[in-house]
Order: sequence, then structure tokens, then C-alpha cells
Amino acid sequence: MSTYTKLGYNLEKDLAPVTLVGNVPHILVSHPTLPVKNVKELIALGRSRPGDIIFASQGNGTLSHLEQEMLKQMGGFTALHVPYKGSAPGLADLIPGNVQLFFDSIPSALPHVNSGRIRALGVASSRRSPALPDIPAIGESLKGFEADSWFGIMMPAGTPRDIIVKLDSEVQKALATQEVRERLLAVGGFVQAGGPEQLAERIRADIAKWGKVARAANVRIE
Repeated sequence: MSTYTKLGYNLEKDLAPVTLVGNVPHILVSHPTLPVKNVKELIALGRSRPGDIIFASQGNGTLSHLEQEMLKQMGGFTALHVPYKGSAPGLADLIPGNVQLFFDSIPSALPHVNSGRIRALGVASSRRSPALPDIPAIGESLKGFEADSWFGIMMPAGTPRDIIVKLDSEVQKALATQEVRERLLAVGGFVQAGGPEQLAERIRADIAKWGKVARAANVRIE
């Protein structure tokens, strides 16, 4: 909603929030030749070399794109953006050094981090990922940076309240099981439970946050 000029539905009016489910955050990775080992050093480098650093993204207007725009805005530096069609082509250009930075999903980036072909600088969520406890959240060095890649369940607007409450209750039971927690952990995520009110508030907050970022960066999808 923050980037599309026309959308065929209104998220807040046409859908009813049921429950938050989980958070599978992105990770900021760099090519090893970029002389930074953390986000603080990246910001300093970006300020000293305005427009010189090259970011890949998973596509124009994607979360991967908006994360880098927010980082640049909050960090006070500029950099070139190169949009790709998904994660795989972005990584394919990051690994040989054709681009230098990429906000990517943990499952696709982690094998290359472990092999040393790329370097992990920070996790984009509001807290560290249990799958990568040694990698700091970006907000630890850039206060206020939060880019949670959360997932939730919604139903058509007008769904009876008792159905929403029942479904929320059943989902919460599933989220409390070890099996679900382990499945999320396997993809670098974690349970982020919350009922209809918590999901509604998250939607409102994210529309406002990402709308501000998109307008400042002039990110629009026709």
C-alpha cells in the first residue's frame, strides 16, 4: 500500500485482522571487499563516499528495497540502487562483487555467509534472530531501525467476531508447539504471536512507517 499508486483493495477496510504468526527477517549482507564489518562502519563509509556504494534489492518497491532506503535515510548517506527480480539474481551479482550490499532473506543468504563469500552486517528486525544470535540487529547501532518481515492471518471484512476469536485461539495453540517454532527457526525466523488488535496496530504502524520512507525516496509502483 505504501508504494502502489493504484491497489485493488484497502488493507484496513477490506480485510479483518486475525493474528500475527511470525517474523522471518531479512539480513544485510555485503561483499567482503567492502571495507566494513558492521552497520556503524557502513554508515561512516557511505557518508564519506556519497553515491558510490551499490545496493542490490529483490525488486523495486519490495521490502528489500525499502529497507535500504530507510537505512540510507536514517544513516544520512546516499547509494546507488540496482533492482533485481528476486533474491537469486541479486545474490548472483553480490557474490562476485558486481554489487556490494543486499538486504536478503536469511535462508538464501546464510549458506554464502557461512562459506565466507559474503559478510553479514546486521539483521533487519527489531531484535536478533534466534537462528543467528551472534549477528546484531541493525537497531543496536542505528537506533529506531526496525524492518520486521512479519506474517499474519486475515479474513474478509465483516467476518463474525466469534470466528476471528476462535481462529486466533487455534493459531496461538499451534504457535506454542515446538514443531512450529523449530520450522520458523529453520528459515531464520521466530514466533511473533499477537491477536487481532496487535495485528491491526502493526498494520497501521507499518503503513505509516513505510509510506514515509517511500515518499522520501520517491518509490512508486504504477
